[in-house]
Amino acid sequence: MSFSHRDRRAQRALWRLLGGIGVGTLVLSVLAMFGPEVALGLGALAGLAALGWVAMLAGEEAVHDYSHDLRTAAAGADSDGFVRAEVRSDVGLERPVGLPSTRSPNVRPPVRAPDRIPSSAASH
Repeated sequence: MSFSHRDRRAQRALWRLLGGIGVGTLVLSVLAMFGPEVALGLGALAGLAALGWVAMLAGEEAVHDYSHDLRTAAAGADSDGFVRAEVRSDVGLERPVGLPSTRSPNVRPPVRAPDRIPSSAASH
């Protein structure tokens, strides 16, 4: 199964969301456990509850936007806002590449700058 640009974008967005939630959870958990004051620990616990609520809402919104985008494109309806396009190639560029987060086989390698002589070595 080949993955489209839309699939890769949705997966990146969800991984960023998961990473942010993980970091926030770690920070608030450490603060709740090792905070110098009881009020700070209780505030961190309330922050954890709020973070969980925000995580559920943000995840649901991301999945809803992705599924709505797919349904709109499949129905052939006009897209409002940012235009998204899916392109299928008849010249064999559609190759299975594994997971959506893996690098596309169609990406050009980066251009390397020529090796330079350090300025301190050139003056001697």
